[in-house]
Amino acid sequence: MERAKVTGMARVRLIGWSAKGAEERAEALRKAGHEVNARVCASGQGTRELRELSESPPDVVIIDLDRLPSHGRAWAAAIRSRKGSREVPIVLAGGDPQKLPAIRQQLPDMVFTEWRAIGKALTHAVAHPPRKPVAGKLSIARPEAPLYKKLNIRAGMSVLAIDPPREFYRALELLPEDSQIVEEGRADITIRFVRTCDELMADIRRLAGWTPLWIAWPKQTSRLQSDLNPATIREIALTAGLIDYKICAIDTTWSAMVFGRRRKQ
Repeated sequence: MERAKVTGMARVRLIGWSAKGAEERAEALRKAGHEVNARVCASGQGTRELRELSESPPDVVIIDLDRLPSHGRAWAAAIRSRKGSREVPIVLAGGDPQKLPAIRQQLPDMVFTEWRAIGKALTHAVAHPPRKPVAGKLSIARPEAPLYKKLNIRAGMSVLAIDPPREFYRALELLPEDSQIVEEGRADITIRFVRTCDELMADIRRLAGWTPLWIAWPKQTSRLQSDLNPATIREIALTAGLIDYKICAIDTTWSAMVFGRRRKQ
């Protein structure tokens, strides 16, 4: 920590969710004279990364809030929970302005900034490390898997979304490299959003050849009216020779099941 104060150069650990984005931001910090170790940390991973941070803490940790704010919040809490990294200054960069007040309340001793002011925020954080880190008050939850992983979307895939609600794109947040969402044509994965049995029955045979096929329907706890449930969806899909093999929640409104062709005995 002393070296950063004397020379103006800081040893930075940058945690992000996109390899390209993390490296671009790391390079900008290197040009400003800092030593930067950029890491892309996927959901469900991080035990080794946290151990390294605890055993060899940097001068400051920068966490990207732009794409996966819930992951960033959980990572900040996890860093604070370990004795070796508890007093490391943490800068949270970017993020949705509407969500930041709640995050600030949960993480009161961390520095928040826009990316355009990251240099000043980094300098301030190093010069003013937390005196009494708020470790015990933080809820350290394991980050939930991103939606693209739940939907089995991998790098390079195209995904056909049929009648998607606007909130689907907000829930998706990001996609693997070189993958894309389309709303017409054929794709590697199809996601059909439906509200009624009649709607699904009218379309199921056409969709049966487009597997893997996700059928998304409103949850019973949502405000959307629907006569669909997992049992009726399975029954309708079976008439087209499809069986389900996975179910997941898209968000608080929509659930989805994925179907494949039934194997012939």
